[in-house]
Amino acid sequence: MKALLKNYSRLWLLAFLGTVLMAVLMTVIENLKVTNILKIEFSGSMDAFQHLVQGQEDKLQANTLLDFLFVVVYTLLFLVSLKVSALSLQTDLKKRYYVICLLPGFFDIIENVSLLDLLDHRRASSFEWFYTAVRVKWALVIPFILMVLSILLYYALIIFGKTINLFLGKKRHSLHSDSP
Repeated sequence: MKALLKNYSRLWLLAFLGTVLMAVLMTVIENLKVTNILKIEFSGSMDAFQHLVQGQEDKLQANTLLDFLFVVVYTLLFLVSLKVSALSLQTDLKKRYYVICLLPGFFDIIENVSLLDLLDHRRASSFEWFYTAVRVKWALVIPFILMVLSILLYYALIIFGKTINLFLGKKRHSLHSDSP
């Protein structure tokens, strides 16, 4: 079980770093940088949406196309986070819990498709899909973000403890001393 946890912990780190890298790239690269992306996502009307995207249509389209890859990366992070949590708690989770990890990505894809359609055709029906998908996605993402942050905190505390022990010259007596 420890070896399996160690392997999933490494995979978690890769998925976490990939997610952070994608998020940074999407906010730093000038051709992808949409200055008010969250305001656009949470725009309450078609008029507000049109006002917020005005002059940024090309950047928003490029950002949205890359977001399809981002969905894959963060979904992997959510799946691996759930597995690391289950292994840490020494429990087996039913497959339906892993399927739940796919739901934010599913609604993000609906959001992206409707957003691309909105940019091309400005249809009210696309805005309704976009509006709903954004809100459902974020409602589903928030618990996963909290799980990822708790795992990150856990690993940070382990690394901090190992560092303190290294400087103080004490041996590790931790139950999780093999964790990353």
